[in-house]
Amino acid sequence: MYLVISGSAVFRKAGSADVTLRAGDTVFHGHNQPHATETGDEPVLCLVLWRDDFAHAPVLSDPDRLQAHAQAQVSGLAAR
Repeated sequence: MYLVISGSAVFRKAGSADVTLRAGDTVFHGHNQPHATETGDEPVLCLVLWRDDFAHAPVLSDPDRLQAHAQAQVSGLAAR
């Protein structure tokens, strides 16, 4: 779970539309569901709670894959 304490950021998770989170907002993602947080001009402070699977370290996402996802989102919006 991500709880935004201050600032804002776009939260992306596989299979869902991007959402902008602001102070007080929370978001969850599924087990092993690819996800990312992207900041803009202002910083963001989040409290992150990890509830299971402590035996495995987090894996950082491939920046190229995230960029491809962002471009696909923009293309999808432009086609509407």
